[in-house]
Amino acid sequence: MEYIDIFDENNEPIGKVKEKNQAHEDGEFHRTAHVWIINDKNELLLQKRSTSKKSHPNCWDISGAGHIRAGESVIDGAIRELREKLGVEAKEKDLKYITTIKSTKNRKNMEFQHVYLLKCNKKIDEYIFEDKEVSEVKYVYYEELEKMVENKSEGLLLHEEEFKNLFQYIRRNKKNLILAYMGTGKTELEHQYKNVIDLDFQDYKYIYDESIRQLPLEQRKGQTSLRTENPNYPDNFINAVLTELEEDKIVVSPFIGHVFKAIDSDAFKKNAKDIRIILAFPMPNNFEEYVDRFRKRGNGEEFILRRRKEFTSLVDLFNNASNEEYEKIIIKPNQYLSEALIEYGINIKER
Repeated sequence: MEYIDIFDENNEPIGKVKEKNQAHEDGEFHRTAHVWIINDKNELLLQKRSTSKKSHPNCWDISGAGHIRAGESVIDGAIRELREKLGVEAKEKDLKYITTIKSTKNRKNMEFQHVYLLKCNKKIDEYIFEDKEVSEVKYVYYEELEKMVENKSEGLLLHEEEFKNLFQYIRRNKKNLILAYMGTGKTELEHQYKNVIDLDFQDYKYIYDESIRQLPLEQRKGQTSLRTENPNYPDNFINAVLTELEEDKIVVSPFIGHVFKAIDSDAFKKNAKDIRIILAFPMPNNFEEYVDRFRKRGNGEEFILRRRKEFTSLVDLFNNASNEEYEKIIIKPNQYLSEALIEYGINIKER
């Protein structure tokens, strides 16, 4: 027999323990852990409930789920369920909390469902069904699963609120590439936040003369007579972006014509699955504020003149970029990129 702790309607323990089936029969609140397994391809693992299950046999369900036993923490219960159901060993730090759902639709299944996401790249044949509650497993790309939920696919258990939170979480935590206008504070963003890298195109597009190669980047910008085009651009730049994204860095690069062209190319897109691309640009009438910023950071007048000439075309490029492929942030007057990203909901982590 399995015993579980009983909770009040606010998920607070009331000091009672009951046998699991009796708790269900009495309509008592209790806790469960729901763990979704996702791999590096953003495929979610579904388990097929065995024919011996009393409820919903032969249906596709959450990767690993189960009741939290009496005296057990939710995390410990989640780790145990993964081990027992799938042969997966996990640690607390590996479980990413998504949400807690208060389930009251069925009086005999009054649960606080604690939902987590676990990154795991096991192959299908590496999962072990030790307790015989699972008959098989399969990976499904998360967008395909989302369509299955929308279509109420036969044989799939529908946890509507849970699926909604799960898909939102996955989208929020996709790899982020941000193309932001010059002078918005990309370098400061890298210095302040540990998961951000400012990947400027300059060192990929140009080969600088020895006389200025050791100067800070801002002082090299605009020195057109002391640099030559690198024949490996933009391929070398694309490879660098993809490498940093694979390291789970938020990559920030300038929003400028040739950089956008590189990111918008088939060469990038074919290797850029599940990358969220955000364009960040100032208000069209706010260019003079950026002239002041350029001068304060040491850019020369030749650099500023080139930025002035191209600004209108960049406004058009920003406005005409596909709203289906690119998210867009308008940077307000006197605002810097860090503030705009936090306001937009990007998860940047302070050093």
